[in-house]
Amino acid sequence: METKIPDTVYVFHFHLDKGTDINILKEELINDTKILFFADATYIACQHQLINALVQSHVAFETKTNFAKVPGIEILLRLAGTSQIHKARKLFEITEETDYVVIASEVQMERWKSYNCNPGLPHDENLVPYIQLLDKEITNCKEILSMSVMTNF
Repeated sequence: METKIPDTVYVFHFHLDKGTDINILKEELINDTKILFFADATYIACQHQLINALVQSHVAFETKTNFAKVPGIEILLRLAGTSQIHKARKLFEITEETDYVVIASEVQMERWKSYNCNPGLPHDENLVPYIQLLDKEITNCKEILSMSVMTNF
């Protein structure tokens, strides 16, 4: 079975109400096989940061240079700018202090409507409901990767 990041990723967020049972929420998110990743939105600055992480993760799986075995963890590593899973998880873990949860999925998420989901990222004026990974972005990322490999000795 080939592991990869889909070409189209749907992104949405919701405000985490105080009193929400975090463990039940995490379990529901983990068990939803269409979700690529979910995270506390605090350290996701903008859509471009997310697009870069998605493109880098896509290329990493395609070129077999991924750090993680599953796409969701690879995306979190790329968002966090680290190859250490425990650091990325600590940075993006959903806790009682979390204000907004960001979810990226392979499909539009009708199932999560009860959480009053909104498209895109919180505090991002460009509320795009999905991200299309373009061949141009993937090619550019591969070129940058090949240059960094050549100069990294």
